[in-house]
Amino acid sequence: MVKLIYGDIGSGKSEYVLSCLEKDAREGTSAILIVPEQQTVAAERELLERLPASAQLNIEVLNFSRLANRVFRKAGGLVYNYASGGQRTLMMWRALCQCAPMLTEYHERASADLSLPSAMLSITKELTSSGISAEELEAFCADMPDSTLRRKLSDIATVSAAYKLLISQSHTDPSSDLDRLCQLLDTTARGYFSGMHVYLDSFYSLTRQEHAVLRRIMSEAECLTA
Repeated sequence: MVKLIYGDIGSGKSEYVLSCLEKDAREGTSAILIVPEQQTVAAERELLERLPASAQLNIEVLNFSRLANRVFRKAGGLVYNYASGGQRTLMMWRALCQCAPMLTEYHERASADLSLPSAMLSITKELTSSGISAEELEAFCADMPDSTLRRKLSDIATVSAAYKLLISQSHTDPSSDLDRLCQLLDTTARGYFSGMHVYLDSFYSLTRQEHAVLRRIMSEAECLTA
């Protein structure tokens, strides 16, 4: 079952969610509150103040990253070999240098423009969170008329694919955690949310990756309240 709570800012939507969590705590129902990363500590503090200590046994505050970590611990897939920011920048620079002969719009800048690796990393992260693979982007370019935009997008697809291959050989990209989470929820972690009450609060928007996780939660949880 899915419940959607509507109301203006300050109308009591979050208060309603907290009252539901209080009821879950009293009844011993397993429940998860999912909030944006920057809201996690504040939400934890509020629940600690309102709920009895015993509620920690069945009520948990998570963001999407913590949710992935929680499932990885239970069903496998927990990886700590994340590349640091500097390592990701270096790998993107290597990907640009390797791909330079194949690029059109970025051919001259690939190894000379020191700002390009950071820009490409940002674009690659955006593609990942939007659920767009390098293959899908390249296929999209194939249907576009020749233009600067098409050539840029094609270059981005080429570099993004090379970067993903490089980083997968020695590290795990944290931006792919939600994709790995969905794979687990479809296989070894199927039924993970069965019988749970799941609440979603304080989000202004969701990425395509987050939508994919929510679809799996909705198919299993006893109730999703947003």
